Amino acid sequence: MKWSFFLLCIFSLGFSEIYEDTDVQNTIELGDSDDATADIASVQEEDVYYPTRLDLGGFYLYQHKASRKKNAFFAEADLFIPLFQNRDNVFFIDLRIEEFQGSPFEGNFGLGFRHIFDTWMFGIYSFYDRKRSENRNYFNQITIGTECKTDKFTFDANAYIPFGKTSIFDPNFNKSELRPGVGPFQNIWFVDGREAALWGFDAEVGYRFFGELSLFLGGFYFHKNNVDTVAGPFARLNWAYYFNSSVLNYIGLESGYSYDNVRKSRFYGGLKISFFLGGEKSNRPKGLKRRMVEYVRRDYDVVAAGNRDAPFERLNHSDGSPYTVIIAENLTELNTAIGNDPDVIGLDGTATGGGASTLMDDQFFTGGIFNFGDHGQEIRLSDGGTIENGIVLGKNNTVRDLTFKDVQLKNDLSSHVGTLFVENVNFENTSAIPLEITIDASGTNSNITIQNSTFNVTSTRAIAIERQENGALTVKAIENNTINFTATVAIDAAILIRNGFIATSAGTQTINLGTIMGNTITVDTGGFDLVKGIYINNFIIGPVSMANQEILGGSILNNTITVNKNISDNSDAGISLLNETTDAPGGISQKMNINQMDSNLIISSGDTLNTGIILSNFETDPVAATPQEIIVGEILQNNITVGTTTGLSGMSLLNGGAAVTSSQTITAGFDGGFFENQIQLNGTGDDIRLTNDNASGVIDIKVDFFGQDLSDANNGAGVVKTGTNIPGITITP
Repeated sequence: MKWSFFLLCIFSLGFSEIYEDTDVQNTIELGDSDDATADIASVQEEDVYYPTRLDLGGFYLYQHKASRKKNAFFAEADLFIPLFQNRDNVFFIDLRIEEFQGSPFEGNFGLGFRHIFDTWMFGIYSFYDRKRSENRNYFNQITIGTECKTDKFTFDANAYIPFGKTSIFDPNFNKSELRPGVGPFQNIWFVDGREAALWGFDAEVGYRFFGELSLFLGGFYFHKNNVDTVAGPFARLNWAYYFNSSVLNYIGLESGYSYDNVRKSRFYGGLKISFFLGGEKSNRPKGLKRRMVEYVRRDYDVVAAGNRDAPFERLNHSDGSPYTVIIAENLTELNTAIGNDPDVIGLDGTATGGGASTLMDDQFFTGGIFNFGDHGQEIRLSDGGTIENGIVLGKNNTVRDLTFKDVQLKNDLSSHVGTLFVENVNFENTSAIPLEITIDASGTNSNITIQNSTFNVTSTRAIAIERQENGALTVKAIENNTINFTATVAIDAAILIRNGFIATSAGTQTINLGTIMGNTITVDTGGFDLVKGIYINNFIIGPVSMANQEILGGSILNNTITVNKNISDNSDAGISLLNETTDAPGGISQKMNINQMDSNLIISSGDTLNTGIILSNFETDPVAATPQEIIVGEILQNNITVGTTTGLSGMSLLNGGAAVTSSQTITAGFDGGFFENQIQLNGTGDDIRLTNDNASGVIDIKVDFFGQDLSDANNGAGVVKTGTNIPGITITP
């Protein structure tokens, strides 16, 4: 442990003085009645000095029942500082720190007073204790104690009084279960898990039998309502070897055992080294007076426990009605369960043999766990459910812990999904798009999160989210998913987010983009062209599309994208942002404003990927032009490796199209920079290619990296400007 080296160094310094005075016995046995008078007489009473004492210890701790570590070590440092003293009195400060392997930590600050009366020493003390528990919760308490000692006999007792926030939510102590409800429903009963600091007391008596070997026996009792009472006996054995040294006081061995019904058996044992700081060895306290500066005995940690004794309560809605649960084992039971409209449906089996089931609004559908409450409570309802008939979403659904086999999770085209949460779902699809959300009706109330799911897909897309009419939707997060995607058509992607092309009235289509982060995407293009990993797209295909299109906000971060089996077309990409029109009605615009595109790893496998990242405005209708704009605040620290063919580019920024007359603008790096991207071409081409084929087009880049140019700031990447309007390309260091 980190104390070990410190202990060894100080021990080495003190050990050199052990035998410095050969006229004095090097071991003074505390309380040997035959020698006590002689020991005390060797020092005049008026010369007794109570010095500052420092104890350092290291101990092994075994706990039969522990939430984290059964076998652990802890270190202790204890500093005793006299503030006022005379021959028979000492008023002192005691500072103590204990650090346990893992999470627990405790600090104590104490004040105390000790007095010698004839052959007895009496003391009182009080500590402020601050603890970080085994479960990383923080507690405060006051300790009040008293002690009574002779040369050989010891009695001490302590009371422990927590204050402040004495009960803290802790999921380690959550409990939940299903109980029968009314009709076909079951209800959820639970205990909101908490860890609490307990009030209590302990006491011990001890006796030194021979030499410096002492045995102590005692007991403890700690209690709080709704928490298991911690009570039981304890015993400890202590042995010390004292030195005649200016610095080194003693080396001690100590072990202890306790038992209670919560923590079960506990054992500790270890080594302690004690030092005197200040004064001379000639006036060191001896006999009973040595006990005036010894260690204050008390429980070495704030006792905390979980509320395992707390009564169960029913999970209710705000109006007092219970949450209702139905568990189904097959398709018939699933459809019946949905029709009864419970809050929670658990599928513990396989739904197969019929058409898609349609969830009702606000239903939580799971093949495993239902989460509830403000503190992340959960209850397991099933060990796994499989969908072989498809699911149509209602509004405000959660879908999790299920397997979809060659069927879709989708919405009704004319409805919103409200707040949709998809988590821990496994999609095994060989034809259908596994997760497809298409919003056709107007409105702004769709908010989508997809996370921690797996897609093994041979299809046109893996995740497809599209806005097809005026209004807005929010893609809050697509995070930490694993996608293995084999394309079956060209011009598609593993993840597609798009404003679509069938708006029938003037207005605006808006996608508010959150984070696309931490996904692992493997793309097999299957020989098809224009296949991408992540594809963000504004798309207008004809004069019927009357809506302005915008994709706002968002961060594309820390994704790993691998592309295999590509054919040689330079439009393929790991990540693509594309504004595209083929027959615009005029008077409308397309805009993307992305906050970040950082730390993505984009890999080509062999003769494959042609472009790592592409930002493109593409317009092919010179009659009714559509202004297009792409803004990316920062493009940082992406690592891109592209294929072995010709015509490659690591990053491509393109304004273009056939006979373009609209204004096209690409702006990058003006809110964070464009630097530290690493690009490797295994074939021939350009690391960073800037193409402006629009007479009024603009490509504007801000490097923002210590005044370096675009090449130097991106690890020496080659930068090529090309197109019919190169003067429209501006790079600012």
